[in-house]
Amino acid sequence: MADTVLDLVADARREDEVVGLLCDAARSGVPRPLLLSTLARRPVLRHRRMVADLLGDADARVESPLELRFDRDVEYAHGLPRSSAQVRERVGAGWIRADRRYRELGVRVELDGRLAHDGRADADAWRDNVVRVESGDITLRYRWRHVVTSPCAIASQLAAALSRRGWRGAPRRCGVTCGL
Repeated sequence: MADTVLDLVADARREDEVVGLLCDAARSGVPRPLLLSTLARRPVLRHRRMVADLLGDADARVESPLELRFDRDVEYAHGLPRSSAQVRERVGAGWIRADRRYRELGVRVELDGRLAHDGRADADAWRDNVVRVESGDITLRYRWRHVVTSPCAIASQLAAALSRRGWRGAPRRCGVTCGL
């Protein structure tokens, strides 16, 4: 299975496809050590560095291309604090998992990919309300198009929320065209 995953990675045209393939492999139960050992036997592979970086990340923050883009294009590019990822906790009568959480500041970020969240808006809103009532945390919710087309606007909004909750840092511009 690891060879098949890497064959598909070699044929991928875009970074998002590579991340998607690796996330699908992880969800399907392909062990990370097996993928790494198979990668080691292939000195030449398109996207090799990216695969090695993603598989070598023991933090396992990224579970989708959307999360990779958020971490890279919003948090890191704008000097925002690093959030905790995939935070699982009990809220109300059940368990939830936040995509990104700034625990000490009471801010959560939910990244809603279209395929995973179609038809879930009502359930997501209910969950956000329960979180707000029980813990006082606020939830900022972004979709694929927001993260891809407006990472600077997201960084600005997130920085404002974090600042109102006690963050003393300041975001940085990611480049000359950054609207921050």
